[in-house]
Amino acid sequence: MQNIEVPHSDWDKFISDFNKIHSDSKISIFEIAANGESSVVEDVILKKLIIKKSDNSFEIILDLEEDEIIKSDYVIDRVIKISTIQNDNGKISRLEIDSLNQNKIVIKFD
Repeated sequence: MQNIEVPHSDWDKFISDFNKIHSDSKISIFEIAANGESSVVEDVILKKLIIKKSDNSFEIILDLEEDEIIKSDYVIDRVIKISTIQNDNGKISRLEIDSLNQNKIVIKFD
């Protein structure tokens, strides 16, 4: 397993390439707060990632397929780091997104 940080200058290209490969993937979302508390959303369909810039800050939106439980997109505010965990053949098994409020979002591919 290899942890690779995506350079800030490559975020737009990474998101575009990521969406080409991983749109409509089944994922689980783990949110790990700075105080160690965590929450999980399992077995949802990720339609695509969207990156937005506003006031020198970035947010990433997880555009999720709506169902009886999921009613809206998942928004990660003030993103400061994007990294991938890749298996031995280079395939992304997890995407990790860190935010300025010290929360970490881990997207695991099911």
